[in-house]
Amino acid sequence: MRLRTKVFIDHTLGKLLCYSLFPLVRIVGILLRRDHSIRHDNVNSIAVAKYYGMGSIVHSTPMLRALREKYPYAKLIFITRKNNKSLFSHLEHIDEVFFVDDSSLLSLISSNIKLVTQLINNRIDLFFDLELFSAYGALISLLSFSRNRIGFASGLRTDFKTLLYTHLMYFNFQMPVRMCYLQMARIANVSADASLTLVKLKIQQAAKKKAQIKLAEILPNNESVNFLAFNINATEVSLERRWSFENLEIVARYFAEKGYHILFVGSADERSYVQRAVDKLDDISELVHNVAGLFSLAEFLAFLKECSALLTTDSGIMNFAYALDVPTVSLW
Repeated sequence: MRLRTKVFIDHTLGKLLCYSLFPLVRIVGILLRRDHSIRHDNVNSIAVAKYYGMGSIVHSTPMLRALREKYPYAKLIFITRKNNKSLFSHLEHIDEVFFVDDSSLLSLISSNIKLVTQLINNRIDLFFDLELFSAYGALISLLSFSRNRIGFASGLRTDFKTLLYTHLMYFNFQMPVRMCYLQMARIANVSADASLTLVKLKIQQAAKKKAQIKLAEILPNNESVNFLAFNINATEVSLERRWSFENLEIVARYFAEKGYHILFVGSADERSYVQRAVDKLDDISELVHNVAGLFSLAEFLAFLKECSALLTTDSGIMNFAYALDVPTVSLW
């Protein structure tokens, strides 16, 4: 399904369901008299849900680490889209990942039936919904029958879903998102001194070797070459984050004159857009390379770790670099 279609369904049918279910949720809550306390001895299973944004998932790692430290024996489950699957072999502190397949309407329905069944079977004590404006996230937390459902609120735009949670946290747009996530975890009594530092992404040795082989084909003497990564792409919902080709050309020429090789990165789908920027630097083509789509995610992380620096828009790649301690200049 196209992203616009999913957003439309979420903002229409999703909101309607949230409002419709609210009276029933309140009545059932009163009748069941569920214990919403959060103590060290009554948390056996935790679910954290973030469906969109690999970068945001990376920024949830301080929260995941804090939850693991507070509840070392609880099962920690992450819920996300199937498209994000490759990222989770590089993350720590997670016991199991449940995936939603939203490639088609039929896949979405069937995978959600499976997801809800899995969540009910795991008897979730704490469900953290990290989505801010999504009705879908709130509805999944409700259908999981979790004992505690914790979500974000931020003014009138989120009122429709806040009715379905047992605990609310204000989302502060002035703070780094990792701080907002960690603050949400403090509802579950994690340490006030929990570190905000991103958990380092794991680099696989096999992927590192493959990345080195591919890099050697582009830069035969790469061991003695300094190279920069340029990411000029942005998510399809925020294309305004892209920088102009004219400015990119100025910066690229500046560093080329300093002897740097410049590798323009991105996904396979972004390769044609990246090539438009590379074509403007045809006269220095020996120093400028389009590697969009060349690496798998595992290989890309290994490649990124070897870069002298990254110049990037606000994107998932920017957040990967943060979690790998790569020197980064981010354009806003």
